[in-house]
Amino acid sequence: IRGCYVLMDHIEGKRITELPPEIQKDALHKRQIELEKVLSLGILPLDSLHPGNSLYAFDKTVWLLDLEQWRNGTGEELHKFHKDLCEATGIWL
Repeated sequence: IRGCYVLMDHIEGKRITELPPEIQKDALHKRQIELEKVLSLGILPLDSLHPGNSLYAFDKTVWLLDLEQWRNGTGEELHKFHKDLCEATGIWL
């Protein structure tokens, strides 16, 4: 999104890739829900396939990080990203 800035508070938490396996499963599911919301807005979160670009806060919410490559996507691009995301995570929503 050009010409815009995102400002946020410091978030206490860990990257999803740093979490123990029992917590990571829940965090990945919540991350997938957040990415589905982004896709439903027609936004292609290009650098978000890697779970390291997500933060799991101590209040058990997931924050998507590193938004610089996000852009509006075509229907075909959004569908492909969704398919790739589901295949990468094994979570189909």
